[in-house]
Amino acid sequence: MHSDRAAEATPPLRAIRLARGRKLRPTARAAKIPAPHLSRVERGQAQLSLPALLRLANELGLTELAAMIAPYVLETNSDD
Repeated sequence: MHSDRAAEATPPLRAIRLARGRKLRPTARAAKIPAPHLSRVERGQAQLSLPALLRLANELGLTELAAMIAPYVLETNSDD
């Protein structure tokens, strides 16, 4: 039961990243997001731009999320 509470307490983006066995810094680097900023996003203390969210969704294999965001992003290769 303790693990259920821990899973509920883990923010969704962090839970997804951890479930995929990904560490924060390599994930942030691959998505071109500063690691401290991604950490704040995961804790609910900051937000990502749509292009950054698209890069993160692609990096984490969140294909449905990426497909929903992609029409609203003009350039997917830009650095915000």
